[in-house]
Amino acid sequence: MATTILDNEAVQALVDPRHRKHRRTNRATLIRRSLGVSVTDATVGELIESCTGPIQVITSDRDDSDRMASYLGRSVEIIVL
Repeated sequence: MATTILDNEAVQALVDPRHRKHRRTNRATLIRRSLGVSVTDATVGELIESCTGPIQVITSDRDDSDRMASYLGRSVEIIVL
């Protein structure tokens, strides 16, 4: 069974680092700075890196997901909405 990750850019709380629900770790920060992706994408990247087994990412942005998977050295099935 694959781990499915939803890249939901509409979750605006992740865009604002001052938002009370925002959680950003050092690894996500490094991914964000290295690739120039959004906070949300960097958080997805952190999940991609930490998951074991097959991974699926549901996204509207294939390019950022491809770049993160390549950067992290992970095989990811990307499902574009």
